[in-house]
Amino acid sequence: MDPVVIEKDTVLRLLQHLKPDKSCGPDDIHPRIMKAISDEIAEPLAILFDMSLRQSRLPRDLKDAIISPVYKAGSRDLVSNYRPVSLTSAVVKLMEKIIRIAVVNYVEGHNLFSRAQHGFRKGISCLTNLLIAREDWAFRNPLYSRRLDK
Repeated sequence: MDPVVIEKDTVLRLLQHLKPDKSCGPDDIHPRIMKAISDEIAEPLAILFDMSLRQSRLPRDLKDAIISPVYKAGSRDLVSNYRPVSLTSAVVKLMEKIIRIAVVNYVEGHNLFSRAQHGFRKGISCLTNLLIAREDWAFRNPLYSRRLDK
């Protein structure tokens, strides 16, 4: 895979599509503000992201997160019944999205996804996975299942 190229236009487009109702992270930079000043910050962010990728380093302040416990099930008195959720910077989420898009485009472009991979892919879902499983079952094809959640 070639290095990810981060362009101002890509950053600008993603900034303009930020959801303004999302929470700000530990840096207190609100997505609503980022969206409002997207024309002014797109180029500096593109430079920051590009340098971070080329140097394999992320500024320390962007590594911070607010971690909150979220209740799953069972007794609320047991720590094991909670899972940690991290609220990170909207700036970092933007960079992660650019990298994710590049990786997914590469994997899809080179047909590296398994036929069975339905999670986190555009245009397919749990429903399409169930339809394929139902079809395999109907034709008495071997059917395997793996659950990863408890």
